[in-house]
This record gives sequence, C-alpha cells and structure tokens, in this order.
Amino acid sequence: MNTTSTRAGSATLWNLLNNPTIQAALGVLIVLTVSAIAFHLLSKLRGSNNQDHVATDLLQKNFEEMRSGGDISEAEFRRISASLGQTVTTSKQPPKDDDIT
Repeated sequence: MNTTSTRAGSATLWNLLNNPTIQAALGVLIVLTVSAIAFHLLSKLRGSNNQDHVATDLLQKNFEEMRSGGDISEAEFRRISASLGQTVTTSKQPPKDDDIT
C-alpha cells in the first residue's frame, strides 16, 4: 500500500486550510450561510403577521356589504372603518327613503 501519498494529500489539505485567504473565505461563507438560514426562519415567523392585513380587508368588505344592504348606517360604517384603520369609501348610491330627514 502506498500510505505516503495519502499522508501527503492530507498534509496538503491541512496546509491549504491554514492559508489566511482560505480561512477568510470559509469564514465569510459560514457567516452568509447562517445569515441566510436566520433570514429564512424569521421570514416564516413574520409571515403570520401578513394575515392580519388580509383579515382586515375581508372585514372591511363584509361591512361594506352590510352597509349597502341597509344593515348598518353610514355613520356606523364610518366608525367601524376608522377602528379598522381603513379609509372610508363612500358609494355613490342615492339615499334611501328612510335616510332622508
């Protein structure tokens, strides 16, 4: 068996890893890998916060339907929209007979 070439190969690899340039490149690679993993995990955690915006939009649409159906008044709709933090969009529907005073 030729053990000299195996030892020479491992010695060369060890010498290569002792090179400061290689060590710096490996360090940067490790930092980038850990940063990418942390970014991925944090984006998964923060992804649940985006669902709040979708729920607010759905609520806003539901209340608009209730307003157009006459279930809630315009003033109630404005209060609800303000508490949801949405801008109030008024429809251009003519006033109903019971709304005229």
